[in-house]
Amino acid sequence: MKRNTLLITLIFINSMVFSQTKRAFVVAISNYPAQSGWTTLSSAKDKEIVMDLLSSQGFIESNIVSLTDQNATYSGFKKSMNDFIGTLQNGDIIYFHFSGHGQQVMDVSSKNYKTEYLEQDEPDGLDEALVLYNAPMKSDNNYQFDEHLVDDQINHYFNLIQKKIGGSGQLIAVFDACHSGTVSRGENDWVVRGTNKVCAPENYQPLSNTKDASNSDFAFENKAELGKLVCFFGCQSNQVNREVDKAGSLTTFFASSIKELKENATYNNLFSLINERMAIAFQNDQQPDIEGDDLNQKIFSGKLIPQDKFLSCDKLISNKAILRGGSISGLALGDSIGFFSNTTNQIKGETPFFKGEVTTIDALSSEVTLNAKKNDRGEKYRAFVISKSIAPANLQIVLDAGDLNKELKKLLENNKNIQLVEGKAKYVIKKYSPEGEKSKDKIQILAGDGDFAMPLRNMSGIDISNQAGKDSLLMLISLAARSDVFRELEWYDETISANYEVTKLANVKAGMKPIKADNEDINYVSYSKHEGFRFEFNNNNEYQIYLNVISIDPDGSMVWYKQNKIVSKTKPNSINFEWMPPFGLQMIKIIYSKQSLDLSAINEMGKSLATRGNESPLFSIIGNASAGKRSAVDSSSEISIENFTFTIKE
Repeated sequence: MKRNTLLITLIFINSMVFSQTKRAFVVAISNYPAQSGWTTLSSAKDKEIVMDLLSSQGFIESNIVSLTDQNATYSGFKKSMNDFIGTLQNGDIIYFHFSGHGQQVMDVSSKNYKTEYLEQDEPDGLDEALVLYNAPMKSDNNYQFDEHLVDDQINHYFNLIQKKIGGSGQLIAVFDACHSGTVSRGENDWVVRGTNKVCAPENYQPLSNTKDASNSDFAFENKAELGKLVCFFGCQSNQVNREVDKAGSLTTFFASSIKELKENATYNNLFSLINERMAIAFQNDQQPDIEGDDLNQKIFSGKLIPQDKFLSCDKLISNKAILRGGSISGLALGDSIGFFSNTTNQIKGETPFFKGEVTTIDALSSEVTLNAKKNDRGEKYRAFVISKSIAPANLQIVLDAGDLNKELKKLLENNKNIQLVEGKAKYVIKKYSPEGEKSKDKIQILAGDGDFAMPLRNMSGIDISNQAGKDSLLMLISLAARSDVFRELEWYDETISANYEVTKLANVKAGMKPIKADNEDINYVSYSKHEGFRFEFNNNNEYQIYLNVISIDPDGSMVWYKQNKIVSKTKPNSINFEWMPPFGLQMIKIIYSKQSLDLSAINEMGKSLATRGNESPLFSIIGNASAGKRSAVDSSSEISIENFTFTIKE
């Protein structure tokens, strides 16, 4: 009995030792002392963004240390950091964040100044530092560099953290400051590396040290016994670090990007999104940077909590809501919006408190007309797009048919679905002249680009010298428009709760046996034509639902695979796919509904995507969009649509 008790105790202790707790240390300095010379920043807004992000990722408030303004002196930082390190355990996931000014300082040693953990180790005689609350912008001969947080000191504390959390832990650091040497993060005082605002005595001349030093300011040792370190920086060494929307740019884009990632995303995936957003926002004038022991490790050791994209509700007045986000955030007129709790991460299976439709929009804000009057009782809401309004189809087409271009332009230029462009586009019209064919007036529409282009819907040549041929061309273009609208369509109905699981299948010649997918995110990768998938569909409702599955091929062809299969809570449905030509970008469209749907027109050339008899609201929307009209989703449709997209390589 004692031995069993001891065993249970050891198992319990072991599970505690290797449990991964998420902890954070956040420094945000907005209001520096007037005599310091530093401008005011919007770091308080950064802190709001960071705390919201941490909450959404399962960080408990009691495990978060935050220092702001006068509490963020060096002595305050040192005490809080040492206390924080004392709480760490093996396997913990640590997030460190600094929002404030950054500056280059004179490279000094703790042997000669009243500082800690500093070495003269910089080849250019200058150190990079974070500007704590009492740090001056300018130095005199009496300044001991004891209020800046220099990279040597950060390395010291980071190394202590890495030792405590061990090889199974992670340390993620985000520096939203001009750590690279620029002085100001603000929009009004962009000072770049090497100016007279380096913190050093007035006559200081940096001398190159003979001691060999790394190009990196941080020690990435990648030792098995140390926690893995990943650092994000707001800009490159020759750039300023700007603010955006009255907050730090790196903080803003880090938080928004991490909320769009899937479960198995890596730090490289995250950095790609951040880099893309900064490039767009600043026209490549500011690029973030990343360094780390292993950038392909999964975010938060694989414990990333996916977050559906949401917008904050700024005001709620009677039957109107004002959202902090507009066209730049991807909203459009007619989008259906659901309002959920301020702690909601994902809306699938959740019921909104109330709903509405976007009726007014500009770049940064939008107004939603609610479906019922609502009195604001002081709650905070997160607004999620339940379903997108469908924009009019816009097919970009390149004409590359030589002497037939003039005739084609005359035929197509007044079609509201078509935009004739030069260069590259999804669709190209070329002359059709197979070997042995002498016709000079046949054309062919190719879908795709370059080596991946293929005939639209497997079409052969169309002779446009007669009216029948011209009508056939217009019909094919109309079908392409409908296919494109249908491809982009996603639809969410909170009253239908269903999900699917995907298993990769081995070589089809081996009998399509299930194989392990190596824990990779199945949506991120490409697969061979010899492999396949098995989908298993689960109904989480108490009532039965109908399942329809449609495959959209790279050439625009659509196949109705699974037709109105009933899925009950106790009886899942499954389907195997093995791939046939054409190969390329493939989409599986999964439609759940409460009523049976007639989608037979999908398999028929020349027919509209509509039901027989009463037209389904789904295909009414597709028809309107392909005819050049914007359509709003009918929230009473009781249909949910999900898309699964991947690439099949030959």
